[in-house]
Amino acid sequence: MPWRPAAAALVSGLMAHNIIVHRLLPGRAELPAKLAFAGAATLLARRAGATWAELGLSRLTAGHGLRVGLVAGGSMAAAVVGAAAWPATRASFDDPRGRGVSAGDAGWQLLVRIPLATALHEEVVFRGVLPVVLGRALGRRRGQLASAGLFGLWHVLPTLDLTRGNPMAATVATSWGRAPAALAAALLTAASAPVFAALQRHSASVLAPTVAHAALNDATYLAGLLVAHRSRLAARGRRGGQ
Repeated sequence: MPWRPAAAALVSGLMAHNIIVHRLLPGRAELPAKLAFAGAATLLARRAGATWAELGLSRLTAGHGLRVGLVAGGSMAAAVVGAAAWPATRASFDDPRGRGVSAGDAGWQLLVRIPLATALHEEVVFRGVLPVVLGRALGRRRGQLASAGLFGLWHVLPTLDLTRGNPMAATVATSWGRAPAALAAALLTAASAPVFAALQRHSASVLAPTVAHAALNDATYLAGLLVAHRSRLAARGRRGGQ
């Protein structure tokens, strides 16, 4: 398959996939749908001529990718812990939806959904497949920029959902409007893409950004649970003292 038709098929499929998983499918179907799309995108890239090494999926670099990802992910997780502990930024982690989460639901998020449905899916698609296919179709630099932009746009719909629950996000959405707030979040997400792309290039493995991405999101989710729990205890204390 020529690279330009492959790129057109991949981008149009990604746009449809975004709407389907974030607006049409029930939550339980998210994981298989995302893994299926990542697999289909990989097969499309292979059919167009991409090698396993180009996609960051070579077994020869997996070990190095894992080590790089653990180091980078540990640093990112430490930064999240610091932000959650600092009073000036702690409120951004306080999501009321985290106050009634069961241990089973938390375990599912931390061990399955975040590592697989978020990190693995996004890194295979946005750091593995898209830069290669778009790079061959548009040129390396434009392919990288397009991949980063698509990574940001991918997060617009989830951000619109976030503004309904997180107090700080809701405040920003009230001040700016939900659409501008979601666009700002998309731009920030796109700006983070080069960090994960650098991990991919340094390690020659998609495992590096996948592990780092999972560590970052897991730390953020866990920090949110802990801050929400702390807020709930504080609220109980205030009611008890009245």
